[in-house]
Amino acid sequence: MEMNKVHKARLLKLADFLENSVPKKHFDLDFFTHDNDTYSEEQCCRDDDQDSILITKLKKIKGDLKQHTCGAVACAIGWMPAVFPRSFEWNENANITLRRDVNQGGFEAVDEFFGLSYLEVLHLFTSEYYRRGRRGPKAVAHKIKKFVETGKLPDKSYEDD
Repeated sequence: MEMNKVHKARLLKLADFLENSVPKKHFDLDFFTHDNDTYSEEQCCRDDDQDSILITKLKKIKGDLKQHTCGAVACAIGWMPAVFPRSFEWNENANITLRRDVNQGGFEAVDEFFGLSYLEVLHLFTSEYYRRGRRGPKAVAHKIKKFVETGKLPDKSYEDD
């Protein structure tokens, strides 16, 4: 799939949101979504009550996250319903899905929405393609902008970093 002007504009809108509206405390490149108020490292999964509390928190967030004190945390993909509310929503598992096709979520929904290949999605939106210490919202925004500008991705992986 090839990116057109609409795809590029969408990527830049997401980058702008990440750069200007998402504080580091509300961002985690390793999870679509989670709640710092209820999540712990020992916990292997959330229960339904925790998911519904998280979804309620996420849906209350509008615009700039700097004003919110809740523990809602997401990666770039996890924040897409806040950036593109007519196209994406958080489902009952606190994952993202396309509004027009709730069976299409996560990475699959993202590659189509942005006109990206699966490999491009991985490079832009997964932690193994970012240096440790450079996995915050501003770093992801910078990489997205550079990709839109050049159409090229670095071929480096940092999964052992």
